[in-house]
Amino acid sequence: IVEEQFYLVYPALLILVGVVVRQWAWRQKVNVILTSLVISSFTWSVLASPGVAVWPYISPFTRAWELAVGGLIAVNALHFRAIPRWIASSMTWVGLGLVLLLACTIKDDMPYPGWFAALPVAGTALVIIGGTPVTSWGAERLLSLAPVQWLGRWSYGMYLWQIPILVVMLHWHSSR
Repeated sequence: IVEEQFYLVYPALLILVGVVVRQWAWRQKVNVILTSLVISSFTWSVLASPGVAVWPYISPFTRAWELAVGGLIAVNALHFRAIPRWIASSMTWVGLGLVLLLACTIKDDMPYPGWFAALPVAGTALVIIGGTPVTSWGAERLLSLAPVQWLGRWSYGMYLWQIPILVVMLHWHSSR
């Protein structure tokens, strides 16, 4: 459901705003739209997550901000090339650290996505932004290693199958 936003909702929204708001530059329009989506969807995610296990996790309304952050990075990528390389390299390591921090500390009772989703999203954003200027000492050195690449390919496949697998497991568990 979340991915469909990228293919259907975002282009429709951008076309609508492009037609309605003509006095702004395209990049300015996109930045305003995506920033508004980040703020509203993240707020909804934080408010909806406590006490509810599944709905905020699979809802496109509570997860849209994550795609919008990626959109903001893509639209503004040219600006990131000017980041000094030592800062960019540091950003990638800090970003990877944020992703690993949540991966190592998340527990079943934590309301997710909520506030906790900000760690991997911010971390991933830092890795991507910091990796925009070509650096030789950034986290991309580690991330380009064959075992890490294999893990990335494998985990993405698991991500795509997680909901069907969870539904089957829940059904199997409840029938026992």
